[in-house]
Amino acid sequence: MADSGNGRTLRTVFLGRHGHWPKPEPLRVESAYEARSFPGEDLLWQSVRGWFANGGGPCAIAPLAAQDDPLFALDTTLQMLEHHHIDIVCFPGLAEHVRSADGVDLEAFGAAQRMMVESCIATGDRLAVLDPPPGLEPDEMRDWRVDVLGADTSHAVIYYPWLRVDTDAGLAWVPPCGHVVGAWAQALRRGGVLAALGNLELAEVLDVAVNVTTYEQEMLTRLNVNLLRAMPSWGVRTWGARTLSVSPWLFQIPTARLLATLKPVVFDRIADYPHIGDHELVAELDSAIRGVSGLGDDAFTIRLLRATGEAMRVEIELNPRVTHGYPLTIVIELPEGRWTVLETEHSLDSPPADPRG
Repeated sequence: MADSGNGRTLRTVFLGRHGHWPKPEPLRVESAYEARSFPGEDLLWQSVRGWFANGGGPCAIAPLAAQDDPLFALDTTLQMLEHHHIDIVCFPGLAEHVRSADGVDLEAFGAAQRMMVESCIATGDRLAVLDPPPGLEPDEMRDWRVDVLGADTSHAVIYYPWLRVDTDAGLAWVPPCGHVVGAWAQALRRGGVLAALGNLELAEVLDVAVNVTTYEQEMLTRLNVNLLRAMPSWGVRTWGARTLSVSPWLFQIPTARLLATLKPVVFDRIADYPHIGDHELVAELDSAIRGVSGLGDDAFTIRLLRATGEAMRVEIELNPRVTHGYPLTIVIELPEGRWTVLETEHSLDSPPADPRG
């Protein structure tokens, strides 16, 4: 999978229909052409192709469980994925998966997306990259975000609208997740875990399904819907990099991903507490944070505050430039193992990132 600037990988899984495998275990895919082995999955194939074209490396495809009920099949596969190390979950073929005689079953589409989001929240360290139903106008996208998704979480993002691409069979509309996450992978490979994910040009994309007005852009941006815009002479670009969280520090994808990445690693390093000394614990945490984030000396500060008995408070303060102007302190209370993220006062010296990011 695509190497990031600090040696980590962007571990991405694409959900697909059931193939000929007896169990819905994820299958490693080295190139877009290997995805052709999944029967009847044109949207999956085009999205995986977009992932590789935009800079993604080897990924995984998880066939859905062989169940008649599409939501039950999805639930079975999501439960299976809980035991795998994954950063990003995409389901480009969702519209095909819940299609009925009358077209896309929007009720099932929304239920499936909520299941994906809940699964990512439960695991605590992965992100669902969601696609809107095909054909939504901007006001319909607003209603979908508010009335159907309605999520306030840093474990999901959504991009709008669909993309126009050139396929072997001619021009076609495809969901954006594969192309967008592939561009993420390239940005992370160059700039590390905190690389800006806004204003990325998407390769092998000809146009967007909807060109939004300035008013529509502002309306959807306030709802943390990331836009894809066709820019004259600049190609099709990502216009935003926001999670579905309303938190001023978790709505930015890089910061949210950093916190999600740090949590399991930090807890792994403090597993031997209280059997190691304070200096050893600081060294272990310092090494762990550097290893997964690539952060430098001035990017974070670790403090240990010991109370009575064996109780301890660990504070990891992140520099404002790391969190794009919103300095944060991670508080871990031992031995309970409570993890809390506290926002400190906004830094005027480090203004928030451009809304495009």
